[in-house]
Amino acid sequence: MKPELLKVMATCWSLELIDVSGCTNFDDSAFNYLGKGEVMLRAGLPPTNPGFIMLHTLKIAHTKLGDSGLISLLKASPLLQHLELNRCEVSEASLKYLIKEAP
Repeated sequence: MKPELLKVMATCWSLELIDVSGCTNFDDSAFNYLGKGEVMLRAGLPPTNPGFIMLHTLKIAHTKLGDSGLISLLKASPLLQHLELNRCEVSEASLKYLIKEAP
């Protein structure tokens, strides 16, 4: 799976589950796309960035996810209930942010 796929997924704001576990070529730059996806809701209106308003499960274990990617994903996923990020490259500070900010 190529990181460019995450650019396309970023516009699928109705996704409920994302599983890219084991995609070791995905790093923060790729994951930052997920938090920044713009979609056109109606012709003639500017694009909007709804984030992943329906996402409840995110499996990103064994990737090169780092601090900025994790924070981007958390900000874009207000309903997140299940997160798998073992063997990622996140720091203790990001984990503290996760504990503080996650619903």
